[in-house]
Amino acid sequence: MGYRSDVYLRFDESAVEVVNAVRQFDPVLDKMMKESTTGGSTDFHWSDVKWYDCSPDVLAVESLLEALSMDTITDCGKDLYGFIRIGEETTDVEHKGEPCTYNMYTYTQMEW
Repeated sequence: MGYRSDVYLRFDESAVEVVNAVRQFDPVLDKMMKESTTGGSTDFHWSDVKWYDCSPDVLAVESLLEALSMDTITDCGKDLYGFIRIGEETTDVEHKGEPCTYNMYTYTQMEW
């Protein structure tokens, strides 16, 4: 079973070439990106996934995001991606990069 999350990742167009180059040299990252249900060059979504910090797949994605956040490669001081992870618990929402720059938002909704 395990704890599950929905994970959303959007890259800036200017980062696509770098991401694709890294994927060529990292088979774990490439496999993880291929498992995305979105399948685009900028948008990635993993639904109902075990997003554990110790998982090699997750570590590969996290390492890429950390590299894209370095000041030496960011474009005019902005992050080249937006990342949102939504866990099973109501308050378990994680943001990295600049999700709002890439039109990524979360909201809470109640239904009867």
